[in-house]
Amino acid sequence: MGTGGFGGGSGSLGGGGAGSAAGSGGSLLRAITHLRDIARMLTADGDQARLTREINAMLRERGRAGFMAGLFQDPFATTLLDRLIELSGSVQGQSWPGVLDAAAVARGPGSITAYCDAVIDQALRAHGDAVDERHIDRVGLAFRSFLATTLAGDNLAVAERGDAAAVEAAFDRTRFAAPDDIRRGFLGQVIAKSIAGESCIDLGASALSVERAANTIAAAIQQRFEEKFVRTRKADRGDMLATIGANYSIGNRLMSTSRTIPAHVEIIKAPRPETQIIDLDLAGIQWHDAAGLGPLGLDPRALDLLEVARLVWEFERYIPKRISSQRVRSVKVAVPVREPSAWTAATLATLTAILRLLGNAEWAFEFSKRKTPNALDRLALDGSHPDRVPTIALFSAGLDSTSGLDWLRRNDSDAALASFFGAKARQTELADQFAFKRHVQVGCTWSNGRRRIGGQFQYRSFLFLALGALVARSYGATTLLQFENGPLAIAMPPAATYRMTRRAHPMLHSLASDLFSNLFGDPLSVENPFLTMTKREAANAMKAHLGAKRFEKAILETETCWNLASRQVLGAITKRIGQPCGLCIPCAVRRTALPGRDVTHAVDLTSKKDPHFADGDARIHIDAYLAWARKLTAPSYGAERFAFEAPQIVREAVAHSQGKLTMAEIFDIERRFARELIETFPEP
Repeated sequence: MGTGGFGGGSGSLGGGGAGSAAGSGGSLLRAITHLRDIARMLTADGDQARLTREINAMLRERGRAGFMAGLFQDPFATTLLDRLIELSGSVQGQSWPGVLDAAAVARGPGSITAYCDAVIDQALRAHGDAVDERHIDRVGLAFRSFLATTLAGDNLAVAERGDAAAVEAAFDRTRFAAPDDIRRGFLGQVIAKSIAGESCIDLGASALSVERAANTIAAAIQQRFEEKFVRTRKADRGDMLATIGANYSIGNRLMSTSRTIPAHVEIIKAPRPETQIIDLDLAGIQWHDAAGLGPLGLDPRALDLLEVARLVWEFERYIPKRISSQRVRSVKVAVPVREPSAWTAATLATLTAILRLLGNAEWAFEFSKRKTPNALDRLALDGSHPDRVPTIALFSAGLDSTSGLDWLRRNDSDAALASFFGAKARQTELADQFAFKRHVQVGCTWSNGRRRIGGQFQYRSFLFLALGALVARSYGATTLLQFENGPLAIAMPPAATYRMTRRAHPMLHSLASDLFSNLFGDPLSVENPFLTMTKREAANAMKAHLGAKRFEKAILETETCWNLASRQVLGAITKRIGQPCGLCIPCAVRRTALPGRDVTHAVDLTSKKDPHFADGDARIHIDAYLAWARKLTAPSYGAERFAFEAPQIVREAVAHSQGKLTMAEIFDIERRFARELIETFPEP
C-alpha cells in the first residue's frame, strides 16, 4: 500500500501546509489544549476557515493521529459504512417500513434508533465483540447521526421519536443515493464525533461549525484518497477507511514504530492440564497524550513498570468471564525492558506478590534488554509543569475519586491528578470543576488487541497504580493517593462464593509502596484516605462542602459501573452502551451512597415498580448483600463473632493497614455499610 500522508506532512489536509496552524511556530493551537477552548472562542458565525485549520491540526497531534489511524483501520468502521451503502441501495426501491421489517425491527416510535441499535449489534457480533470501546463510541455515534440526518433531515422529532410512517414521510431519497456522498458524509461524522469526544462541554452553536469543519476535512481526505489510491489502482473505494487509517500518520511517525518488541505469555491452567500461549507485540501499543507531566520527565523504570502493567491487563482480556473449575494457575512472561537490572530478586518478588493478590495466580517474569524504542518512549511532554508537587491522586471520574477531589480541596492539598482515560471528557470536566490545573491523562490502544472478555477487572488497578507511579516520578512526589470507600477497599465478600476485586486493598497498597520505592530508589507511599469511610459517608462529606447544587452537578458526571460498554447484562436484560446497569457490585454500592438523585440505571432495584424488581437473576448481587447486611445488623451478632468468621482477606487488611484498622473498626465500618444497604434496597 502506498503512502499519502493523510495525517501529516506539509501537504496535509484542511488548510495544511507550511502556513497552517500546525506548521507555524506561533500557531494558536499551541495555546489551546482542548476543543472546549476553541468552542469558547468561535461561535457558529465565527472564522470557519480558521476553525477548520485548528481542528485539522488537532487531529494530527501525535496521540490523536495514532488514535484516528486505529479508528479508521478498525474493520468495525468499514462494516458500518458498508451497511450504509447497502441501505442506500435498498431504500431506492423499498419503503422505510419495509427496511424495518427486513431487519426484524419494530415500526414503532424511535424506529431510526432501533434500526441503528440492530445494525451496530450485528456489526459487533460479526467481529466477535473484539472492538475497542472508544471506536464503538465514536463510530457508532457517527453512524447514528449520519443515518438520522439522512432519513429525517432537519426534523429532530422524527429523527429521535419518529415511527416508520413518520420517517417515510420525511425521507428524501435524493439525500441517500450516491455512494461517494455517503462515504464522505460518514467520514465527516466520524471526524466530528471524534472531535466532540475531546470536548467536555456542550458545544452549543459551535457544534454546527465543528461539523462543517469536519465535513471540509473529510472532503479533502476523500479527494486525496481518489487521487493517490483509486486512480492509481492501489486501493478500491470500498477500502477507503482502512487505507486512510494505514496512511493517516505517515508524516507523523513519532508515535509508531515498524520494529517489533515481542512479549511471550505462557498460561498454565488446572486441574485439567492445559497450556495457552499468547504472543504479543509491544510495538503495537499506541499511547495517547500524557501532556502535563512534571519537570523530571519520563523515568525509564516507570515506563517499564507501566508497560508491564499494560501487558498484564491485556492478558486479562483473554480470560473468559465465566467462572469454571478450569482456572489459571500460573503465568510466565518473557519480555524485553529498558532497564532489566532494576528488577532485582526482591523487586520481582514484590511484583509477583501483587499479581498473586489481585488474580490468585502465580506469576513469573523473565526480563531481557530491549534494543528498540517504542511509542511509550515518545509520550508527549507538551505543556509539562515546571514545579514539583508532593502528592499525586488517581482520578477515574468515578464517585469515590470525585469525592477525593473534594477531599483534596478541603485539605488544601497541592496535588496533581493522574488518569487512565476512557471517559476523557468527563475526567477533564470534573477536574476543571474542582480547579485542578495539573492533570495527566494517558490512554492507549493495542493494534489487533482483544476487547475485554474478562469478568471483574481483577488486574486493572495495577495499571492505574503504575500510571500514578509514572506521574509521581515526573513530579518528584512521595505520596500516591487512591480514593476507595472502606467496604470495597477491604474487599469483604457478601458470601463465600464471591471473590472480590482487591483494587485498593491495604495489602495491595503496602506491596505497591514497596515495589515503587525499591524500583525507583526513592520512597513512594500509596495511601487511601477513604479507608475508614463508606461510599455514602465520603459522598456526604463532598455534599456538605459543595452544597446541594454543585454536588448534584458533580455526581451526574461520574461513572461507576462494570458494564458501561455492554449491551446486555445478566441474561436477557438489555441496556444502552454507556448506561450504568444498576446490577453489578459497583452500581449496588453507588446506590447506597446516593439514595436521592442519581444517573438513570438500566435496572432500578431501589424501586418496586421496576419490571425486574422480583427477577431472581437480576437480584443475585443485591440479595447476597441484603442477606449479609441482615446478618451483620442482627442484635445477636457482635464484633467477636465477626472477627471469628472474617475471611483471610479481611485479616490481611488489618495486618497491612499501618495501624489504621483493627478488626473491631472493620466490623463498625461494615455494619454502617450494611445499614445503608438495608435502607436503600427494599425486600421483594
